[in-house]
Amino acid sequence: MVEWLKSDPRFEFTTVMDYLDRFPADPANAVHVEPGSWSGADNGDPQFMKWFSGYNNPYSPDLNSWAVLTALQNAVHSFLDAGGDSGRAEAAERLMLTAETSCYWYWTGQEIWDTQVTAAANAALGIIENDLNAIVAANRDTTAPTIFPPWITPENPGGKTWGQGNLADAGPVGTVHTFVYDVSGLESVRLFLRTDSGAGPEREIPLVDKGPYPSGTGARAVATLFEADLPTGLGDVRYWIEAVDKRGNVARGALERVFLA
Repeated sequence: MVEWLKSDPRFEFTTVMDYLDRFPADPANAVHVEPGSWSGADNGDPQFMKWFSGYNNPYSPDLNSWAVLTALQNAVHSFLDAGGDSGRAEAAERLMLTAETSCYWYWTGQEIWDTQVTAAANAALGIIENDLNAIVAANRDTTAPTIFPPWITPENPGGKTWGQGNLADAGPVGTVHTFVYDVSGLESVRLFLRTDSGAGPEREIPLVDKGPYPSGTGARAVATLFEADLPTGLGDVRYWIEAVDKRGNVARGALERVFLA
């Protein structure tokens, strides 16, 4: 395709930087472009709800699959990091990559799709579980907990959120949710918050352990759901999650941002 386009005078190849060099942007008119998918997938919302549907319901097939995948990722990476049998590691890793296929979240509401992640995870765990249990028992686990990227409900606390065909007022208090899993068990999971300006001390917000997500697909391993209510009135804040397992391995999630009205 690239060669075909090169031969067509209607098209000119360029890069973002080349374009900006030719047409410099006015810094005074800079805008923040949110992440998002394409318009046909729930209008390209920055929460990627096409892959996160039903998150406000008591049970969500999508959340179930994310909880199962979070546990699987930690198990497979723990096995790889500990130098587990290469044949079993390759087979389990292939199943993990298969479980990460976007389609299993995109096509929600049909059992054949909603159970695919669990099927792959159970098959992978069946291959490595005995060896992995031996690794944990011998205190050879060197892999930190796996932290699923947190999400906040409502997405824009104190502002506007998606309504029925329009924007609706969002509740004032934002609640952070995340999944965390470790094959050696969790010692602590904490949320830290600081204002974007850096003013004031860093704050620790207690995270409530809600237990393993109530899987409805017969998963062999499921990540634990943690939640915390955020304070109001702080404006732009940055936050991240830190998790420590029973072996002292520490994981820190990505630095996230939210505006607290």
